[in-house]
Amino acid sequence: MHRPGQPLRTVLLDVDGTLLDTREFVFRGFEHSLASFGLRVPPRAELARHIGPPLEHIYASLVDAAHAVELSRRHRDFQVENLELVEAFAGAHGALDELRARGLRLAAVTSRSKRTSTHSLAHCDLLERIECVISAEDAVALKPDPRHLQAALCALGVDATGVAMVGDTAADIIGGRNLGALTVAARYGFHGDGVLRADPDRSITDIRELPAALLNS
Repeated sequence: MHRPGQPLRTVLLDVDGTLLDTREFVFRGFEHSLASFGLRVPPRAELARHIGPPLEHIYASLVDAAHAVELSRRHRDFQVENLELVEAFAGAHGALDELRARGLRLAAVTSRSKRTSTHSLAHCDLLERIECVISAEDAVALKPDPRHLQAALCALGVDATGVAMVGDTAADIIGGRNLGALTVAARYGFHGDGVLRADPDRSITDIRELPAALLNS
């Protein structure tokens, strides 16, 4: 658990909308799978409001549970073939390098499938800067359940003392709070300033602000 004035030791980072700009990667996945089923394709602003929970849950809320598994499969198949749509946010490399230089342990925690999570981080030269990646298959429950974040701590071999959680959705912030972590909202991600409704401890408008938000207060 993080307490005021307590030194940070570990930083857990969401992937989509936090480390990686995956707008086209994610939105085109939805558009492809829904269109292939002959279903209505919502505007991207509407799709963005659903980002955060596991993919099957999103499709269940967009369409219905009966089609969610197949739509998710088509979505992931599209993404496997289109990793070029993924980009690192400008400044992500430098931000992670600075955190590592200050002795912090780094892990990524994502609700995305392992089929693309590690590959997309590697594609953007970020995987080598992170000690472990916890994907959807690696935990018994996903954000905002703290067990998703605890799986990352277990993989790092650390406890929940001095932990920060950084993400762009309410699931990230609530998950961090459920763990007892310091929470940092990435306001440049899918939910924009809407993530502030989850009441994070701190917020940033650019990933280049992350080291200062974590270390200079």
